[in-house]
Amino acid sequence: MSKVLEKLQKTIIQNNFPDNFFPFEIDFVEKSILKINKNNHIDYFEIMDISTVNIKNLDFFLHKNQEKLKNKILVKDYISYQLANELKENNIFYLDISGNCYINNPYFFIWVNGQKNIQPKEKKRKHFWTFSQAKLVFALLVEPQFLNVNYRYIAKELNISLGSISENMKALEERNFIVSQNKNQKILVNQKILLDEFLAHFQECITPKLQQKRYRTLDKKAFDLENLAEIIKNNVLVTGEYFAEKITNHNVPKIYTFYIPPETHLEIMRFWKLVPDEEGDIILKTKFWTSSTEIQFNNFGILEFLLAYIDLIESEETRNLETAKIIYDKYLSNHFG
Repeated sequence: MSKVLEKLQKTIIQNNFPDNFFPFEIDFVEKSILKINKNNHIDYFEIMDISTVNIKNLDFFLHKNQEKLKNKILVKDYISYQLANELKENNIFYLDISGNCYINNPYFFIWVNGQKNIQPKEKKRKHFWTFSQAKLVFALLVEPQFLNVNYRYIAKELNISLGSISENMKALEERNFIVSQNKNQKILVNQKILLDEFLAHFQECITPKLQQKRYRTLDKKAFDLENLAEIIKNNVLVTGEYFAEKITNHNVPKIYTFYIPPETHLEIMRFWKLVPDEEGDIILKTKFWTSSTEIQFNNFGILEFLLAYIDLIESEETRNLETAKIIYDKYLSNHFG
């Protein structure tokens, strides 16, 4: 059982809510089944923990899980007023530990909103999601075997301080993302939850470092993606809509996105005859992982699929969210669970 469900169950069992806080009776039948009784009408809902969902990634969450949300109630420590309204507009049932709730079915209507967070504030700790920490998490998601090499080696490969590596590995262990199988072997677990957290913090931690710029080409023949020259093959990682179209055949690309080493930026601009254009259909981003690390990734296909998945989600376009789901289900679900 997740921590939020444990808190919710404990609060219900101990009846820690103020009198008349809920306009209905609520109880756990099983670990993931909630029983709700209002005016002697009883209904049962399967619980879905949405601890990693926020207002930024809600659209993708709903799109990805639209077929799974029937007769489910989403639970979280605290659902903000804005997030609650968005869920209600989509007729998604929710409940938090503070008593905010929305259920609307043929038998009863419950809507409690605006309740303040009644959970005691946890002791403040250093913010986990920074650029360095996000780089480490990204490396572990792509190649979990990094867990079992020397921290000094990881620090060198990722260009992160040794102290930061040690501190954040410990934080991942405390948050149950890393577990020890034996003295010399650690494994990464709950990878899907960690990936969702990474995506939720991508714009905050990674995007500012990408030096992202848009261009158009002055010569369509020079911008030949079917016959890539050596400079392009060796330095450019194709991602986003173009890569997605090649592996899914789902959408015709409107935008062409590439990750490149910063030192090759001008050379690639000259080769493809690119000029800056805020409405251009070519996007160049600086790689946020090191070239030496890239060589060490045994799961290089996972790297490409994951970057395409991230870029499609970040676009926030409905057609790209559909393609992102296809990529996840076909190429990433076995890796992340």
